[in-house]
Amino acid sequence: MGSCIVIGGGLVGQFVAVQLAKHRDVCLFDISQKVVNEAHSNRIEARKCDILSENDPFTDLEVEVAVNAVPGYLGHAMRTRLIEVGIPLIIDLAFSEEDPTTLSKLTQASHSRLIPDSGIAPGLSNMLLAVAVERLGPLSHAEIIVGGNPTEPDDEWSYMAPFSPVDVIEEYTRPARIIQGGKIKTVPALSERKCVEVDGIGTLEAALTDGLRTVLTTIPSENMSEWTLRWPQHWVRWNKSGDTLDPSSLIKAWHFDHGRDEHTWMQVSAENSNGQIKWIVEDHGDERWSSMARATGFVSWALAFRSSELIKNIGPGVHPPESLPSHLRAMILSELDKIGLSIFETENAIS
Repeated sequence: MGSCIVIGGGLVGQFVAVQLAKHRDVCLFDISQKVVNEAHSNRIEARKCDILSENDPFTDLEVEVAVNAVPGYLGHAMRTRLIEVGIPLIIDLAFSEEDPTTLSKLTQASHSRLIPDSGIAPGLSNMLLAVAVERLGPLSHAEIIVGGNPTEPDDEWSYMAPFSPVDVIEEYTRPARIIQGGKIKTVPALSERKCVEVDGIGTLEAALTDGLRTVLTTIPSENMSEWTLRWPQHWVRWNKSGDTLDPSSLIKAWHFDHGRDEHTWMQVSAENSNGQIKWIVEDHGDERWSSMARATGFVSWALAFRSSELIKNIGPGVHPPESLPSHLRAMILSELDKIGLSIFETENAIS
């Protein structure tokens, strides 16, 4: 396997770097000296780097795969730079607002392959919807419900941000794109909410958010939506004051507490006249890593771990997870199963 770089040493970025370092040489870049000191080990070379500076630290590196794990507002600039450098494979979990498919010509010119949205949702959710279409054909309804939350609510926000809180704020304020009656529509984020029963946890509440992204045009479905799952009092608090608070206040309030039990839960459902398929993905973290770091990071890890096969089988360009050839998607899903990410499937025929 060739060497790998990870840009961004947050909870998810560090997790991906540590997992990849079990199999290959890894260099982690982050702007924080504290993060660099924490991440540096016998298997990981960590470097302090301002990725927006004019001094490009990536040009002279011989790298097979790069994982872009910076916050969303930096994501597009970072992925563009990695493509320009000509890195053969870029796994991108920086959920920036910009459309990654606009970089198609650039990836082809630089002989790079970009796999955007390589987390749990979007990411794993995209691949599961592609499996549903393969089995059932074009869908009538498709729905994704996902969230990482404390296992018990509290008297405050009942939430801890497992990745950049700035990205969470963006998720709550960016208009949501959905499909209704076969047409893409844009509605205000959080404009609809509904109760969801999560086994072993209780009744949570899902709010409409903009998580469909590339599947809006790649997955044929008459109706499609993505929802973010939280404890009900979280949405009540946000509606009262969240969008008027200074982001720094929310970053402090949503600080991740590693000593608190938490979980990540996702439901992907799809149906048409031929049948119904539902997947439940769940993780409760471990003594070191949050469940969202694991659930999100394992997807990027699996893609980076199988970089050689991906490079051999897909040409330069932008390749959303759902658009990977079916045998490559099956390979990635098999890796997730082997490492123990809980994915439970039910399928029912419609008479």
